[in-house]
Amino acid sequence: MPSTMPGSLYKRIPKTQIVSAFRSPCPITGISPDREGGAWICDYASKNVRYIDHNGEVKVIIGYGVNIKDVDVSPTTQNLWACSHEDHSIMECTEETPSIRFQTDYRPYSVCVTLDEQVIVGMEKRVTKYSTNGKILLSTSASSSLSCLPLFCRPARFKGSCVCTPHRISECHMTRNFAVVDLDWSDDGGNDRPYVLVMNKNFQELFRYHGNTPRDVTVRGETNSFYPCDARYDSDGCLVIGDTDNRCIHLLTGHGQYLRLIHTDRVFPRALGLNEHNVLWSVFGVLGEGDVKLMLYNRTE
Repeated sequence: MPSTMPGSLYKRIPKTQIVSAFRSPCPITGISPDREGGAWICDYASKNVRYIDHNGEVKVIIGYGVNIKDVDVSPTTQNLWACSHEDHSIMECTEETPSIRFQTDYRPYSVCVTLDEQVIVGMEKRVTKYSTNGKILLSTSASSSLSCLPLFCRPARFKGSCVCTPHRISECHMTRNFAVVDLDWSDDGGNDRPYVLVMNKNFQELFRYHGNTPRDVTVRGETNSFYPCDARYDSDGCLVIGDTDNRCIHLLTGHGQYLRLIHTDRVFPRALGLNEHNVLWSVFGVLGEGDVKLMLYNRTE
């Protein structure tokens, strides 16, 4: 695995290209593209998961029987995985048939399937790595690099876990690092100051991004409080981050160095998805009920 991120390979293009745009067929709270050019979408208020093509036409609807909090397509098998806040279940869908693989002790917020076909689940105050049959392999609640420090050495906000509200999780397929959007809700013991946490494959913290955007690339020269809705690694190892309060999408290197502003919009970004060709699926609107835009934002040498 390379030890450095290829941020220097990026060539800035004059303008992000929107290759497709359409009204969302339902409120979208989670989205995960696949290799076939479409994407799976979920709505937390619905018990269905839909598959849409690049024009927004619904091709498949799968009923789960419980509300779905998040979805992710396995990069290896292309099977769809989903988690439910309702019954704590982690499900895999094969041939359009969902099956419960295991259930978690805490309410799941997010799910991410790795290249090694392990299942990363974000729950209240922890991120845990499972095997596909539910065996716990690693957890931030036990492995945080801060948890072994004396109490007087820990940062003031540290309360026994390095995450509070892991809303979205993405794996970098080059370094195997993880980006976690932590909404940091006070109900979960946080400070209501959302940020993006980047950890290595052993769940050791590498850095936190709090929206320290260069002034010359902020929207209209103004910066509101940073509120990340989603963060996704692209195939070149860089991070794409949706910023709800500033109504824009940012591009960073995998080390957290700011590269450029990808897109600004009149409404809020709510969810992001990236396929292996770096086509960015962006959901905009209140509670995801609005527009979906497919974008090309970079090219490499």
